[in-house]
Amino acid sequence: MHTGWPAALSSAALLVAWPVVVLRALYFDRTRADRQLAAIIGLGLVNCTLREPNCQRLITVATGGHLSILLMYQLSVVAFAASSAAGVLFARDGRDRPVPGIALAVTTGLWVLSAVVLGLAEDPDALVRGDSAESTALVYFGGAVPLALLVGIEFVALGRAGLSTGGDRIETALHLMVIGVGIVSVVQAVSRTVTAVLLGTGHSTALTRLQGLVDNDLIFPTVLAGTVFYAAPLIRSGLERVRLDGWSRRGKQLLPLWSELTAACPEIVHRAPGIDRADSRYRVYRTVVEIRDCMLILSRHTRALPPEVRAAIAARGMPEPERRTLESAVALVFALRARSAGLPTVAAVGRVASVATDMDSEIDELARMAAVWPLACGIAARGA
Repeated sequence: MHTGWPAALSSAALLVAWPVVVLRALYFDRTRADRQLAAIIGLGLVNCTLREPNCQRLITVATGGHLSILLMYQLSVVAFAASSAAGVLFARDGRDRPVPGIALAVTTGLWVLSAVVLGLAEDPDALVRGDSAESTALVYFGGAVPLALLVGIEFVALGRAGLSTGGDRIETALHLMVIGVGIVSVVQAVSRTVTAVLLGTGHSTALTRLQGLVDNDLIFPTVLAGTVFYAAPLIRSGLERVRLDGWSRRGKQLLPLWSELTAACPEIVHRAPGIDRADSRYRVYRTVVEIRDCMLILSRHTRALPPEVRAAIAARGMPEPERRTLESAVALVFALRARSAGLPTVAAVGRVASVATDMDSEIDELARMAAVWPLACGIAARGA
């Protein structure tokens, strides 16, 4: 009575999955929803661990043979029921709905009862495989149906509620994934019902054996997929630490421009203790603000570009948006050099034009200027 997945694969997967769950629970789970998600994934991993052949052997040795394979499998069913109950709590809280306490207790109790009945079967191993046509099969397979159906309904409702609020593509994909989990749970409830009726009335078929295979083995890849999703904060944190996350990459695009501008305007650099340990998005936002502050200061040194410089820019044959970005960058180079040389301020020609409407477009706009900054410095040097 164990999972049908290759032992080397299942053992290695669990060896990776458990530290992920423990680390996230210790360092990232702060809200009730986080703790409910931890319970769903953690209890799912308990289920997988108690069905994994190598783990079963280790547990048998560790308990001196007192914990039998059958008892481990029964406990895995209980863990699955508890994980499903945590899923209902998670879905209800996600929609700010009260928990159906009595319904949840009864449906969870029925699933736990199926684990107890498994120990009373004439051939528990054959029953698990869907190959034992006996009366206990009606309770074993049917006991999980009410809670599986409840989980399916709640997850579909949670996903639909999320879709109705809108959101970006990632959020939409997550809501659709939740709906998909709900649909799978409903299909499982229907399939288990059919299997329970067939086996309970003495009919062992290919369908019942398929249901036994799905029950026994589908949980493993499902829980591992959930663990990968659950690991997202850990992955993001690791990427931030080595500056490989998306925000750090965007910050690196702005860094050369920021370095040159703040060298001329050091007074605007925010140097609070621990600032370098802040999250990467905050560092990018801070970089954008400081670049714009520098531009505001340098606008007092901005002069109209000489005709020969404008001609040099026009000769490059750039599209209009890129040409305007290059002109702004060259004007900024002249202003920076004027301030660095201690030249008096002039009546400002105007601040660098911006069409940004939010922080993302602001970052994109400055990244485009940073990209042409070396070219702007070269044009300004030849036109000086």
